[in-house]
Amino acid sequence: MTESRYIPFVYKGPREPDPERCAASVSEGFWRYQCSRKVSVTEAGYGWCRQHAPSAVKARCEARDRRYRAEMDWRKARWNVESAKADVAEVAIKVFRQQASLDDLEAAVAEYERADAMLAERETDDG
Repeated sequence: MTESRYIPFVYKGPREPDPERCAASVSEGFWRYQCSRKVSVTEAGYGWCRQHAPSAVKARCEARDRRYRAEMDWRKARWNVESAKADVAEVAIKVFRQQASLDDLEAAVAEYERADAMLAERETDDG
């Protein structure tokens, strides 16, 4: 990931930017203006407030991405359990109709138990 992704838009409006204020361009609907906060950090050649500093933006983006990945991993694990449960039901019906053997049912149940154990382990790790 490139570092430029974390640099906010620098104000380039009709007025000359105030060097005592944050360099970020902030929008309110259609209008764009320079952030009104005082400069507290200098990064990438510009002065930034604590909210718009590229290091703060990067930290927030990475935290958001970690939360998103954790949520998607949990959803995938939950989906695997539900899919395995449906497979067990399908194989059980086939066993009842004598279209599958008990070995197939045992394999489906083992897959379900594996997926369920992985989900339970993930939930205990997350708290």
